[in-house]
Amino acid sequence: MAEDNQSLEAVVLDRCARSGSLALANTFTGGATAFRLLQGRGAKEIVWLGPSTATRASWPPLSGTTLT
Repeated sequence: MAEDNQSLEAVVLDRCARSGSLALANTFTGGATAFRLLQGRGAKEIVWLGPSTATRASWPPLSGTTLT
């Protein structure tokens, strides 16, 4: 909760409903971010879900890291 008692989800959903959009790719959170957004009031009218996939081979190289 923020100082004004609004959750992060409520702030993001309100902003998207008024003037924008938000794209999420939950590669590392397993969908946790989208799940949190979907709990907000009116989320089902604002949030559009779809699959996002990537193979490790398509990820950009990380400095000093080898992907296996």
